[in-house]
Amino acid sequence: MRKFYTFLIISICTNNSFAQTNPSVQAIPYSQDFSLVAHSSTTYPSGWQGWTIATAPGTAFNTVSPIADRALVANSGASVNSGNVHNYNGKLGFLNTGSLDLTLALALDGTGKSNIQVSYDIMTIRNPYDGTTNTRINEVTLQYRVGASGAFTTLTGIEYQNNTTLQTGAGVTSPQNLQIKTISLPAACDNQPIIQLRWASRQVSGGGSRPSFAIDNLNVTATGGPALPTISITSPVNPAEPSANGSFTITLSAPTPADVTVNYTIAGTATAGTDYTLLSGTATVTATNSSVVIPISVLDDLVSDLGETIIITLQPVVGYTFGSPSSVTLIVADDDFSITNLGTIQGSGLTATSGNFGVEAIVTGVY
Repeated sequence: MRKFYTFLIISICTNNSFAQTNPSVQAIPYSQDFSLVAHSSTTYPSGWQGWTIATAPGTAFNTVSPIADRALVANSGASVNSGNVHNYNGKLGFLNTGSLDLTLALALDGTGKSNIQVSYDIMTIRNPYDGTTNTRINEVTLQYRVGASGAFTTLTGIEYQNNTTLQTGAGVTSPQNLQIKTISLPAACDNQPIIQLRWASRQVSGGGSRPSFAIDNLNVTATGGPALPTISITSPVNPAEPSANGSFTITLSAPTPADVTVNYTIAGTATAGTDYTLLSGTATVTATNSSVVIPISVLDDLVSDLGETIIITLQPVVGYTFGSPSSVTLIVADDDFSITNLGTIQGSGLTATSGNFGVEAIVTGVY
């Protein structure tokens, strides 16, 4: 039994260690100059996170979802040979080992944006290439995914490789072979609330110790914004006493591939539970549909209400803009009649100096 419980505890701890933190999304346009991050800092800037992609780097870029977080190691330079995500004094980067494939990631909010362009400086910090025992040439490029889970896609045409100039000096953090890379993200990233970018590397040739890569001066812009789909209220049907129920329809300008939750407020002079019954202020437009009808059940209260109102107003929905109208007023038609200071109704036997009478009672008299 002791052996069993010991194994169980180790297994649980091991599984808990493999967890990733998704960085908070940052608005576009976005820029980051890591010179504002102190060399001694172990805190990632907002929107950034280091990850372990896999336990084995290879000749192809790993595109799998990350398996664990990596802490930011402070005060690193060209002499540091540990596999980690490093703070290189005004640059952030990473150094792989034979058992660690690492990355540095950024999350962006592309809602309402299109033609998103990413520009950044890429460089080598530690380069152990000596032409004999260390001849490693590695390559780094940018990857993306839409959302916060699943595999990444590798972008091509912006690959960067270390050169063959040795740089391993203590305290050295100066960029080697600095290049500026610029690329437009594919249309799949347009108008997406979560876009994750990460810099990943692969082994190209040679052997021995690996180089470290770093990035700086990142800028993300968008030159256009797609017309957002609209959400509106259409085809309102007024309820009427005693039994004619009403409704309103929430309509999207186009079908949606996923369920859309819509919140709305309810106001007006009519009283819920007395004059009408309406479900809570939340509706769902289901996937592949463009509208949903919300029923309003009328309640006949036998009181003269003189046409009370129900005002429905849509609340903002991420990824949508308001169409027309976004608010609608429904009038509850009244079937009761008000009599005030009419005196005696001849021949009816009914007398009224003031007050309200249901029409059902009045029509039985002679007047």
